[in-house]
Amino acid sequence: MTGKTLTRLTAVAMATLLVTSGLGVFGGTVAASSGGNPSPTADPGDLAVSLTDGDGSVNATYRVDETAGTINASYAGNRSDVNVSYTDSAAAIQFALDNATSENDTVVLGGGRFEGNVTADQQSGVTIEGGDSRLENSSALGASGMEVRVSNVTVRNLVIANHTGGDTGGKGIYNYENDLTIRDVRLADNGEEGLRSLGTTTAVNVTAVDNRQNGLEVSGGPGSTFRNVTAKRNGDGLKFYSSSNTTVTDAVVTNNDNNGIETNFNQRNLTYTNLTASDNGDVGAELKQDATLVDSTVANNGGSGVRLGGEDATLRNVVAEGNARAGVNVSNIARGAYGNATNATLRHVTVTDNRQGVYAIPAAGENLTVTGVTARNNTDVGISLAPRSGTRVVDTVTENNTDAELLARPSTSGVAPPVGTLNGTNVTVGTTTFGTAELKNTSVEGNLTSPPSPAGESETVRTLGNLSRLDTGAYADLTVQYADTDALGLNESSFEIARYDSASGSYAAATSTPDSAANTVTANLTGFGPVVVLGGPANGEGGTVVDGTSTGTLDVNGTAVVDASVDYAASRSGTATVSDLPSKPSSVPAATDAGDVAVNRVASYVDITAPEPTGGANATVELVVDRSRIDDPDDTRVWRYAGGGSGYQPLATQVRSVTGSSVRLTFETPGFSVFAVGDPVTETAGDTSGSSGGSAGIGESILTAERSVTQRLYDGTARQVTVAFDRPTTGTVAVEAVGGFPPAAPDPDGRTVAAVDVSVPDEAAGRPVTVEITVPRAAVENAGVEPSALRVVRFDGGNALDRLDSDVVATDDETVVVAAETPGSSTVAVIAPNQPAARTTGAAPAATPATTPSPTPVATPSSTSAPTDRTTSTATPEPTAGGGAGFGLVVALVALLTAAATATARRR
Repeated sequence: MTGKTLTRLTAVAMATLLVTSGLGVFGGTVAASSGGNPSPTADPGDLAVSLTDGDGSVNATYRVDETAGTINASYAGNRSDVNVSYTDSAAAIQFALDNATSENDTVVLGGGRFEGNVTADQQSGVTIEGGDSRLENSSALGASGMEVRVSNVTVRNLVIANHTGGDTGGKGIYNYENDLTIRDVRLADNGEEGLRSLGTTTAVNVTAVDNRQNGLEVSGGPGSTFRNVTAKRNGDGLKFYSSSNTTVTDAVVTNNDNNGIETNFNQRNLTYTNLTASDNGDVGAELKQDATLVDSTVANNGGSGVRLGGEDATLRNVVAEGNARAGVNVSNIARGAYGNATNATLRHVTVTDNRQGVYAIPAAGENLTVTGVTARNNTDVGISLAPRSGTRVVDTVTENNTDAELLARPSTSGVAPPVGTLNGTNVTVGTTTFGTAELKNTSVEGNLTSPPSPAGESETVRTLGNLSRLDTGAYADLTVQYADTDALGLNESSFEIARYDSASGSYAAATSTPDSAANTVTANLTGFGPVVVLGGPANGEGGTVVDGTSTGTLDVNGTAVVDASVDYAASRSGTATVSDLPSKPSSVPAATDAGDVAVNRVASYVDITAPEPTGGANATVELVVDRSRIDDPDDTRVWRYAGGGSGYQPLATQVRSVTGSSVRLTFETPGFSVFAVGDPVTETAGDTSGSSGGSAGIGESILTAERSVTQRLYDGTARQVTVAFDRPTTGTVAVEAVGGFPPAAPDPDGRTVAAVDVSVPDEAAGRPVTVEITVPRAAVENAGVEPSALRVVRFDGGNALDRLDSDVVATDDETVVVAAETPGSSTVAVIAPNQPAARTTGAAPAATPATTPSPTPVATPSSTSAPTDRTTSTATPEPTAGGGAGFGLVVALVALLTAAATATARRR
């Protein structure tokens, strides 16, 4: 007989005596009826239990007297105190549960360690406030720490532990098909489950640890909710059987012997959010029908990270890493039971450092959608599918996996359904992106060393990988995307996908369809092996077959570069192509904008593709450049675009000869890409603010469908000029620092702080152009004005200056940036306006001997001095761009109003 059963039989035997005594019904044996127990209290203290109405009114208090071996009951009202002997101290809790009513429905534990087990089976809706007490050490055969046999019971702030139940085990809480809420409860070291619930369960802030079977188990309760729960070192962490519409949020399941989360095939609509399932003995999380796993991590589990074993399952924003088997396993078999894993969706899932990234068996892959998945660094395959109808892979990357990157496997089972095709869109395998890919019985391996360069003028555009036939009927329909840098110097209409035959050392090209506008090439492959994209040199560019240490002279015949040659320290073989580009390619930044190199002006961008030098030695390149393209032949330099965040690298350049028509130069380079030929920035000492002499800094940039360019200047006061267009523009932009407006221009109304000539491409003529001019703050202060007083004036060769709408867009301790919009090419200047004379009041000012008052209100220069430069001569008011008057008219108007006011005062 169990200890709990003994308690219940004793309670029945004593019922008649207790009722006739007016004391109510409670379990245990009556030892004596003695008065004088402490009064009942809503705050009972250690090893005491009170029955209250939940609002502070107490009905009874049951205190455990361990010395006397009694439970001392005291009651509110006229009922007499009773002392009852006990076998287990948990009987104090049981007395309160048995005497609960709809009015007095809250059992309050005062703390301490209660031994034994209890049953809630008298009053529904009862609340057990644990007060951080412990209910433990029930050793009765098969007994659980707490059984719940009525509905709507709530258990809070309680530890239920060490209920071993003899040889048959015991549960922490056993709920019989009732609605149950547990909050802030710890279930530990029990012989079976920490919680087994056959009804709808709400668990909040619950921890289940070291239970012999499952941590938390729900079987059959619909609409259960688990929030902020932890299950570790149990058999299974969480287990859900034959229930529906369950939600689990903010859960940690770790170090459990079997699965982190176990479900069966009758479980529907289970949603996990923010789950961490790690270091479990088998599967991290198992999902069945209509299950969803969101914003979660499954890591370092002994089996798969996630196993999908039911239809319509979804993973979204999930990381599966370091699992011993697949990061995600799509399977219709789980522990010997069969189910249907069709219509599964993997969206924004990262699978790294597992055995397989994503693995699906043939019977489970129908309508499988893999989108936004990254499979990386897995020790076997990145993504391995046995596709059926509707299998799709979209916007997915699989790279650096030890074996194959992407598998479209055949079926290995005679009872499995026929395998279909894998349909991919925007799938990156290794370093290659396939715009579309249709695969059947085919493996794609991305980690492949490029095969030897082809014979003749063709060269390798991109290495795709190794395609392997897995079964009969294998094929691959591929649309390959390539970058602009892949196509530099090549004829894109010649691009084709080809297979390398290692036995013959030759390439077999598939019938291919290139699309230069989309940067793609498409082909159907039924032959397998290393696969590449091949392309021939662009028409009219210098190209030759390299077989030795030199290319000889290449006839480039470009606008800037006429001839070229490449020499090696050791013999090389392949194809060399030198292309003089008409403008900067869009795939590289402008050299003049690169902050890490001092490129003042680019004469030409040159693309060179050739066999790379070996053994750490540089190749030597000779270029013959049109003399008219070079500003200073003796200071010509070459920079190489290295890419990968390294930008442009200056190369050791030597000018070999200069003639009236050409400049011959050589440079050494460790590799080939896009090169910029031009002149470097030259520092000029001294401040030339406001002067018209000296050698002005000149900057020229070639734009290719770009909206702006910034040019640094090193002569004159302007330090930097940005020219921005209203839409992408192609052509040359030139900026030259000048001392001021040309002699033909009228004098500005103020001092010239800085001036620049701006020349824009023909296609931008007449369109609005925004010019930002950066000047030293010291130059503004020397002009005697605040930055906000600066304005921008334009001269386009006519008879007047136009004042532009301008703004000071930035200031700091060092510089001031002024912006204005101007139509097309012109000379623009930053002007510090002349300050109007200070207004006086009271007595008329004394006459100044050096000047003769003018009858007009317009200022006249001193009769004893002449202007010494353009900035102090008689000012000519400049009209604004909108046609308004200049500062001269404002001064005149102020003078007229002052004279009229003075005359009126004198008449008074």
